[in-house]
Amino acid sequence: MKKLIGLCYLIFLVAAHGLSQNLVRNGSFEKGDCPNRRNDSIVVCEYWFSVGSADYFKDCSKGEVNPTENFMGSQKPFSGEAYVGVFTDDGNEVLYIELLSPLRKGETYEISFRYSLAENSGFINKSLGCALSKELAYKVVNSSFGIGHSPLFELNYALIDNDLTSLSDDKSWNLFVKEFTASGGERFLYISGVPGVSCIKRKDAPPATVNPYAGYAYYYIDEVSMVKQNEDGSYPIVAPELAVSKEANDYSFSNIYFATKSHLLNDTSIKDLNKLAEVLQENPRWGIVIQGHTDTVGNEKENLSLSENRANTVKEYLLSEGVESERIKIEALGSSTPLSSNASEEERAKNRRVVISLVKD
Repeated sequence: MKKLIGLCYLIFLVAAHGLSQNLVRNGSFEKGDCPNRRNDSIVVCEYWFSVGSADYFKDCSKGEVNPTENFMGSQKPFSGEAYVGVFTDDGNEVLYIELLSPLRKGETYEISFRYSLAENSGFINKSLGCALSKELAYKVVNSSFGIGHSPLFELNYALIDNDLTSLSDDKSWNLFVKEFTASGGERFLYISGVPGVSCIKRKDAPPATVNPYAGYAYYYIDEVSMVKQNEDGSYPIVAPELAVSKEANDYSFSNIYFATKSHLLNDTSIKDLNKLAEVLQENPRWGIVIQGHTDTVGNEKENLSLSENRANTVKEYLLSEGVESERIKIEALGSSTPLSSNASEEERAKNRRVVISLVKD
């Protein structure tokens, strides 16, 4: 157990706090065990389930579910250490999750995820899509064949990507991103090939005698997010969810605060950042995500710029103390994630801060 360090103005938060705007928990699939074989359960990883048995790939896994050499090909995670694989032809398998909170009627949201066709897929989906529902669209059943699903109602896959160039790409991660207005109360998100939409056979796919999956379409999925639109029409920045270092829990810190409209460090903050630099130098595999925040004084464009300046001030100081640039990620969140109400100067002071998340590279 490493020594517990107590500081006054700096807190290390786990990476999940950097995703506080994301209504999709564990959107990068980092929270999960290290499987060494394909999934035979409806549980995929923490918070995530599947109709059928979607597969979970993680760097620490071996054999058929290792990301860089698996039963469907090879693909590094878009971010972090993990992703999920789904047989998507005609909605054969469906990946689903319960959102962090129900959607608000009339509010505009953005749903996005990364996808990549698996190299051993014999078919290409004409469409990938998302559906939403207020109640779970399936009943979980237990039979002699094991735990499965029985549909309760038909899902409406209203959010669809049918870009065949991207859907045919088995080399890169492509972006699915759609904006929509909530009906209100939606609690469940589903990702799948769109049922009823046929697939296209790949011209260059290995024959069935060589490839046992020549009759299927299979896609890797990573970095799922859903965020509510800001008042100015922009969307909150969602941090990539990196693997949290368990050793980081041995350290306890608080926040770096700033005066109104200022991004200058005070003496106490400098003292604490010196200690942070020492921790990072002692643990060369650890990295950090630096998030800049403001109160609601001023317009949001100015606040975003100020929050970026605050985060960069911390970064520049750590660079001067010998911390490598590639170990530091910057995020500007403006006034989008307040700690307090902004109703008084005392409350606003709590929101003028930089939050540093300690993560394992």
